[in-house]
Amino acid sequence: MLEAQSWNLFDIGTNENLNKIYFTNDTIGFITGDNGLLLKTLDGGNTWDTVAINIQHDLKTISFVNEDVGYINGLKTTDGGATWLPQVSSNIYGFMYAYNENRIMAGHGSNFDGTIYESNDGGLSWLPHWGFGGLTMFNDCDFLNQNEGYLSSWYAGHLFKTVDGGGNWSEIVIDEVDGNTWISDDYRSVAFPSQNFVLVSHEDGLLKTLDAGDTWSEIIPDSISINFYPESVIVLSNDNYLLVSRGNNPSVASPRIYETYDGGDNWTASANTVERIRDVACNTNYCFAVGSNGTVYRKEYLINSVMENFEKTELSIFPNPTKDILSITYPKEIDEVRIYNAVGQLHHYIPNNHETISVSHLKSGLYF
Repeated sequence: MLEAQSWNLFDIGTNENLNKIYFTNDTIGFITGDNGLLLKTLDGGNTWDTVAINIQHDLKTISFVNEDVGYINGLKTTDGGATWLPQVSSNIYGFMYAYNENRIMAGHGSNFDGTIYESNDGGLSWLPHWGFGGLTMFNDCDFLNQNEGYLSSWYAGHLFKTVDGGGNWSEIVIDEVDGNTWISDDYRSVAFPSQNFVLVSHEDGLLKTLDAGDTWSEIIPDSISINFYPESVIVLSNDNYLLVSRGNNPSVASPRIYETYDGGDNWTASANTVERIRDVACNTNYCFAVGSNGTVYRKEYLINSVMENFEKTELSIFPNPTKDILSITYPKEIDEVRIYNAVGQLHHYIPNNHETISVSHLKSGLYF
């Protein structure tokens, strides 16, 4: 269970525009920014230090394969971010996703290219892999497992899905949502926490499916203005989502952070500012939202053990560790099983009573 506190401004000592925040585990995290700014924390976000990388281009995206190997457009690390090596071949990308240590997907985020590029040598070289054939710019993806993933793009409002690990992509066309057609919309962010559940941010709010994309509903937080332009959405539980926005009018202060605890029926608005909030991420102690002019908001989360209400002596989860099948024994009926990664993001959701769960699709790491 997550108990939320209030969002507060948090000074990290820079006025540079901040683009992405990313945690590799509960203590180590990174913030990327314009003009080669890279910040790192070793204590879960209490302090942030500048990483000397001698790079001047804007750092737009970050993706780690595991706690050691990670990529930023124009950079690579193999030691958990202690050192970064320049990779000029990927400077131009505004979106990257690392499947494994050698295979990476990337796309332009500010060039109307419509092409997905792929590297199979750890980012040294890139070749066109798949093309949409239209004007679009890719900006986010999320994978449920090694095969299934969603990819979002903006300017032309396209959403794509793969079932073969990114080998091929098919467009998901959402014809109508509450009587409105979404054929030229901005899809900025996608969250894919379970087999049937997908959230996609669009120009004025969120699109949500609970049946693997057969039907979609629109979620618009209360009191937002038209052209809300949400930048990033993350799922902390089935009903708890965080949504951050850049806003349409930067000269007018308005809430930039929205949170729901009931699946989108009601929202709490925070961060009344003119700054553009571009990304949000959490570990097990804090959530951070980052944006323009060095703006950072931080919110404390107190994570209680999910076992606190169980009769612990009667609950057994084994084997631990495992890389294939996880078994659960408990004398009472289990309503649902949720698997979270070390930074508090929902990675797997299973309704109903299950005594065995396959976890072979999860990357190596610590899960709750």
